[in-house]
Amino acid sequence: MKGRTTFIIAHCLSTIKDVDEILVLEKDKGVVQSGNFETLKNQEGRFKALYTAGLMA
Repeated sequence: MKGRTTFIIAHCLSTIKDVDEILVLEKDKGVVQSGNFETLKNQEGRFKALYTAGLMA
């Protein structure tokens, strides 16, 4: 994937831990958050809720 744009759809957050940018989507809202893993896990919102719920496995 190096040097290419790649889209990954993930249900397990550990799959996207090392990507450059994460887009968080919600039904009927579209993109509700964007950023890297570290930023999103510390920012209030949908991503942090999923992270806190333990979906890292």
